[in-house]
Amino acid sequence: MKHPTVRLWRRRDAASGQSLVEFALTLPIFSLVLMGVIEFGFLYNNLLTVQFAARQGVSAAAQAGGVDGADCSILNAVEIALATPVDRTDIDRIEIFRSDTNGDPIGTEMNVYTRGGTLTCVGIVDQPYTLSGSEGYPQVARKDALSEGLDIVGVRIHYDYHAITPVGAGRTWDLTDAATLRVEPKQ
Repeated sequence: MKHPTVRLWRRRDAASGQSLVEFALTLPIFSLVLMGVIEFGFLYNNLLTVQFAARQGVSAAAQAGGVDGADCSILNAVEIALATPVDRTDIDRIEIFRSDTNGDPIGTEMNVYTRGGTLTCVGIVDQPYTLSGSEGYPQVARKDALSEGLDIVGVRIHYDYHAITPVGAGRTWDLTDAATLRVEPKQ
């Protein structure tokens, strides 16, 4: 007959071995889920920042109205709103457009600014953007008088989010958000 303490010691040793095997099996799954949650958190944070920047840009557009240099004010507002963790160099393009009541661009009435180059702005810091093509939505032609009717202006930001954690390694997501607002009437 075996001594009772020896039997207890063997059971405890077998139980700790089983726990170690269970831990080894579940650790990779737990790590994968944890990395996925962290990556989603970073992605969502960047999306919220882009949404905030679009709202700030359209607010500047509504206030600027139909003055020359309005797009500089809009781009400046977007740049200021794009705070950490967003990498401003990952902005693909910013579109400033005339919108219908549903928030959709009207035809080709759109100015598309791509990141790169220098846009000279009077009275505001020069912006690191270049107008692609011609001005489809001229700044001075924006309706900001009650007698003409008021334009609805929109700002859309296209941002490339690059994955940070090993779960999304090498992946890029296009985060796009737009906001629209009626141009404020001028006296």
